[in-house]
Order: sequence, then structure tokens, then C-alpha cells
Amino acid sequence: LGTGAFSRENQGEDASLWLWTTPAGEIARVNGLTAATDARYELEDAAGNAVQIEQTDTHLLLRNIATGQVSAIDLSTLALTGSAETVPGEGVRVALHDDGAFIVDQTQGLISQVDPSTLQQIGETLTFPAGLTGGAFDGDGKLWVGVPREGTIVQIEPRESGAKPIATEVVAEPRQQLALTVLGDGVAVLNSTAQKMTTLRSDGSMHE
Repeated sequence: LGTGAFSRENQGEDASLWLWTTPAGEIARVNGLTAATDARYELEDAAGNAVQIEQTDTHLLLRNIATGQVSAIDLSTLALTGSAETVPGEGVRVALHDDGAFIVDQTQGLISQVDPSTLQQIGETLTFPAGLTGGAFDGDGKLWVGVPREGTIVQIEPRESGAKPIATEVVAEPRQQLALTVLGDGVAVLNSTAQKMTTLRSDGSMHE
């Protein structure tokens, strides 16, 4: 796909990988066993734009970063099954794990659980101080988000009634610069201000 490949997700359990081609405005599925492209899908009005891809064996979510449009694709039929509008730009990301899906507006501090097939909101939107960091699932299906203004890391669980914060841990002084990387269980937090790394697990254990 050359230089047009913008985003790739390597956690496809069915050994397939969806790649985005920016000039053509389409995604292509590469079979992990044969290395051949076996399916393509053109995203309307997306040619030339960068797109975030999130995939599982059953769901595929695309977010057009330039327009903010989020699309849900049925993997069995390659049909569009849902769409949602978000604020354009890099400050919003989508997160997907099994049947749990979130739209994380880092800039405004808003986190919404959505149905991964229809993108309809489930429950109420969670509100945090603006300027979130992270917003990705660990291997156990917990969403981890950093709140730099408070110096905290929040662990969120998708539920049938909507997103539920299940733990909040203080890892830094307020307004320090934090960056998150999710692990199989938990998250690693880099505090660039204090030059410190902290590992936080879902059971609440913390190591520096």
C-alpha cells in the first residue's frame, strides 16, 4: 500500500489485518496466512484523509480524522451499519474490545460508550476535566484514561447500562505531563514532567 498506509491494527485474532490507503480513501483486508488482499471497502468522502482503524473478529470501526465521522462496518457483509459524528481532529479516538466500544473526546474530557454495530450511545456520557490522555483497552477489556489536570488514571469498564468508572488512582501531581501505554493487564504511565514511569494493574497494585 506504499506511503498511503496510515493506520494498521495488528490485534486481529482471525489473522486478518485492515489497512487504510489515504489516496484511494479505502480500506483493504490482508489475509495474514496468504498475505493477499481479499477484500476492499471504500469510505465515502474520505480520499486524502487520515483514518483511525479499530478492529476485532466481529467489529470494525473507522474514524475519519479530518471530518470526525465514525463508521461501523459489518465484517460479514462489508456494509455500513452505523455512524456517529465527533469533533474533527486528533483530539478524539475510538476504542474497541470484543463488544465494548468507546468514543473518547480527549480535548473536552468526554467518554461515551457506544454499540459497536450501530454506534448508538449506551448510558450517560462520563465527564472529566479537559485534556485527557490515552483511552485504550488493555487485554482484560478495561479502558484506561489519564486525567493530567488531576494527576490521576481512571479505569473504566463497559457495561450493558453504560460506561462505569471502577477505579481512580493518583499517579502524579496535578497538571504534569502524562502518557499512557496499555498492557495485557493494566497500564504503564510515563510522567515526562517528573521523569518517572509507573505501572498500574487492574487490581490496584502500583509499581514505580
